[in-house]
Amino acid sequence: MVRNAEVLLRIQHGLEVCQWKAVVGFTAAPLRVEGILGISGGLEYFHTTLDVFANQIILIPRVTLPVVADPP
Repeated sequence: MVRNAEVLLRIQHGLEVCQWKAVVGFTAAPLRVEGILGISGGLEYFHTTLDVFANQIILIPRVTLPVVADPP
């Protein structure tokens, strides 16, 4: 069973903020493809660098990111 929910995803580093609306699915079932950080989508809006030695993921927003205004 998968439950879908509309969420506002927000990434912030210091004063830089990037947020967008997305529909995500939650399930307790094992997935055949784990994706990155347990997600299989959404990263197409970012230039993504994985630095396994520093335990970091660097996300730089692309111009195609559908950014939304701050929530009320």
